[in-house]
This record gives sequence, structure tokens and C-alpha cells, in this order.
Amino acid sequence: MNEAQPMTYHASRITHHPIVCIIGSGYVGLVTGACLTKLANEVTFIDVDSEKLAAIRW
Repeated sequence: MNEAQPMTYHASRITHHPIVCIIGSGYVGLVTGACLTKLANEVTFIDVDSEKLAAIRW
């Protein structure tokens, strides 16, 4: 029986943008998310305050 080999990914082979999920869109989460979007990441925020999420959605 063949053993499962671990999969390795090399940064040079990744052709899509990383997806990041941030829980909490307070000061730290919002600033972190803004910085990550500037680095071409796709960012999803999760928060209990739907008004806050509606304000930052673009």
C-alpha cells in the first residue's frame, strides 16, 4: 500500500490571490484587512454588527 505524500505548494506556482478571513471588524481587524487588500489579497470580514459590515462593503 502506498503512503500518502504531503502536498507542498511553492509560492511561484500560486496563480490566484490568497483569501483571508478576518473575524471582527474593529480597529485592529479593519486596519489589518485594509493592509491585506493593498497587498492584493481577497479579504472577507465576519462581524456581529451588520451595520458595520454594510459600511465597509465596497
